[in-house]
Amino acid sequence: MTIKTHARDYLLELANRVNTSGWMCDLIVRIVNSNGQFTEEDLSATTEQLKTNGAGTLPMPTAMVTDSTIEVRLTELIHHSGVNALASEQKIPFSKDITLLYGQNGTGKSSYFRILNEIIGGNREIPIHHNIFSPTTIPINVDLNYTKNGTPGNLHWNGTGRAIAPLTLASVFDSGYTSDLLEKRSADTAIVRPLGLHLFTAMTQAMDTIKSRLSTEMDNLRCELPRIDQDNLTTEVRSLLNQQTYSIDQKRAIECRYTMPEEKQQELDSCQKQYNDLNATNYDDKIKLTQGEKNLVDGMRNHLQTCANKLREFEQTTIKLFVNLKAARTSLEEARQKIKILGEIGNTDSAEWRAFIQQGEAFKVKANFPNNICPYCRQPLQGDAVKIVQAYAAFLDDQKTATYNNLLREKEQLQAQIDQVIINNPDYSVEKLANVDSLKEKTAEIGGYEGLKTYVTSCQEQFEDKKKRLLSSFETEDYQPKESPKGTGTLMAIVAKYDTALEELKTMKASKDEQMKSIREKLVVLLEHKAIAEQKNLFADWFAKMHKVRELGKYQGELSTRTISSLSKTASNQLLTEGLKEKFQEELNALKLGYLKVSLDEEGARSGQSFMKIKLPANYRTQEILSEGEQKGVALALFIAERRMEQVKNPIILDDPVNSLDHHITARLVERLVELGNQIIIFSHHILLRDSLLALSTVHECGKTQFAGCQKQSKHLFVYNVSAREAKGFICESRQDNAKHYIQRAQRVLGDSNFDETTDISICAGLLRQAIEHLVDEKVFKNLVPVKYRGGKNQTIIWDKLKQLQADPALIDMMHNYYSRLSGGDQHLCRESQENQLDWTELNTMAAALLAVV
Repeated sequence: MTIKTHARDYLLELANRVNTSGWMCDLIVRIVNSNGQFTEEDLSATTEQLKTNGAGTLPMPTAMVTDSTIEVRLTELIHHSGVNALASEQKIPFSKDITLLYGQNGTGKSSYFRILNEIIGGNREIPIHHNIFSPTTIPINVDLNYTKNGTPGNLHWNGTGRAIAPLTLASVFDSGYTSDLLEKRSADTAIVRPLGLHLFTAMTQAMDTIKSRLSTEMDNLRCELPRIDQDNLTTEVRSLLNQQTYSIDQKRAIECRYTMPEEKQQELDSCQKQYNDLNATNYDDKIKLTQGEKNLVDGMRNHLQTCANKLREFEQTTIKLFVNLKAARTSLEEARQKIKILGEIGNTDSAEWRAFIQQGEAFKVKANFPNNICPYCRQPLQGDAVKIVQAYAAFLDDQKTATYNNLLREKEQLQAQIDQVIINNPDYSVEKLANVDSLKEKTAEIGGYEGLKTYVTSCQEQFEDKKKRLLSSFETEDYQPKESPKGTGTLMAIVAKYDTALEELKTMKASKDEQMKSIREKLVVLLEHKAIAEQKNLFADWFAKMHKVRELGKYQGELSTRTISSLSKTASNQLLTEGLKEKFQEELNALKLGYLKVSLDEEGARSGQSFMKIKLPANYRTQEILSEGEQKGVALALFIAERRMEQVKNPIILDDPVNSLDHHITARLVERLVELGNQIIIFSHHILLRDSLLALSTVHECGKTQFAGCQKQSKHLFVYNVSAREAKGFICESRQDNAKHYIQRAQRVLGDSNFDETTDISICAGLLRQAIEHLVDEKVFKNLVPVKYRGGKNQTIIWDKLKQLQADPALIDMMHNYYSRLSGGDQHLCRESQENQLDWTELNTMAAALLAVV
């Protein structure tokens, strides 16, 4: 069994399989030979090979093609112009070991980091801007000098390129690294470079790029599809066009109709004429009109029949009522005779008297009057008056009286009902049928419209006569019936004729609809045939383009990255995982974070990329458990472990790596970085990091000018202070940031023949103030740092220097006096600045005196 030691071995094994397509074989060869840097020509060749199903033609590599032997060193960054507000012509020589660029926020330090990040291709793209404060846009002009396996090289950068080889071999750690790491990070970025696992990603990227191009080509073909008029096409053909899919049978069915024979055209013309002729007869309107006429006649018939029925019923009711009234009146008289005393009073049988007595009785009951009080005059009743009232009350209470009264009310109601009967209803006027032509045929037997009108009028007159006789009989209560009015049978016969006509029309309509349906079915086929024949060129073009789309879709199906993804997972498990885990744990322990018990476990693979995830016991989410500082420490531990996996030690660039870290972890981190042996470039504003570096016994600070003749065996540390004056990003070696440096700068200004009293006085005063501030650290405190600000185990207390901490009172008085004078005089708006100004002589004397004590 062959032992695989590189991703190349897995890919070449796949390429040598019998069932591997030719395009994939050659793509693997191209990816391996170029170390994943495929070109536009590679993609075009693979795409063409995929389309033609061509066999592999490239010879299989026999030797390892990897970047493991390439060692890059950055030597100097030169910012000529154009980046943000950085000062022009700033040079940063890099130590082969460690370089620190130290500066506070806003000094321009991060702009230098962004330049390197974009050139190297850091974890994420950081936009580079021009100087927004400049009235004109100055082009970006940067030079980066480096060596590749010891051979000098130069990159001239104008801000447009990113991730430029071979500088991509360097690694970057920035503030975004932690958040990316603690979710999911791709294993194809840094940790896979030594073992070529990035080749899997390059393969999937190439395949995805080709797939995307095929999609674009398919979309372009779809956009170029001809516009076919679909008006006379069936749903099936429309769906075919709109869904942009078809079967071979559908295509053949359309192609066989590219020509329209003469006989088919004649058949189409004949069908269209038949259809138009049939469509000219509108049976729906005829049926609607006939139905309306029928409704008029039938409504009139119903109305007249209703009148006849009501009058007949009222007639019978009236006769019966009159008989009942006569009987009730006789019975009531008999009862009244029984009450003798009422006979002594005249006219007691009138309705008025009866109503008078009824109202009085009702009022008496309601007012609870005693029987001996008259309800009308409120006076006591005497003699026969009491008996008469009592007798009439008994008369009123008699059931026969109640019956009689009910019959009287019934008489009133019946009379009102008869009076409300409407004989001549305008809604059913015979005049509405005056202009109906079809009525002549249906009323011919009775003399047409005039005969119908005479008939209806006769019925109405008989009904009116009967109504009048009924109403007049209520006065005499005597009604003599006459011969019954005419019936409505004549109108019923007319309605029956309309029903017959309607049935005939509906039958004819059904026959017409059936014929039109049959002709329409023929027309659909013929019209579609004609539409296809007239647009045959468009259909042919449509099928030709869609055939290409289908073929491209088949090619896309062959570009599945599942095999590469699975192979990447296998390679990652076999080549990387255990070694990385071990080194990761070692780095956690080195940073004193081993108590976190954090491990690195594989989570899976996707699209040719292996993924790993930082996990805690019990599967707690890392970001929810670890503090911000612990998260940063874990990220740094993994970053260093990844660098240790690389066979060649290439540059490491870190931007503010100790944010959220205490001084103990900061010191340990610095020690680990120095021990790696990589070229280290750090951007930071943390003084603890700077002090931790300077305190290491394994490094010493020197500069570019001292490096050539430096005989020290420890590692060379270049420290630069980045500051902002009229522009940002001024670079100054930290070794030059001392009292002597500022005194000499002041003396150079004083020695300039063009010395300007109005401006250079202030410049010199400021330089000398800075010199005095440095003298306090250098001469009084002997450049010692308080113990509580030291974090590294190697940062021992320098006892010998402590013995030297014996301040010279005369020196302190001199510095105090000079500092006060430099802070007054020309520096502040006061009386001294006007009457006792600093001058050239005084400044020159101060500079000489200060230089003498350095």
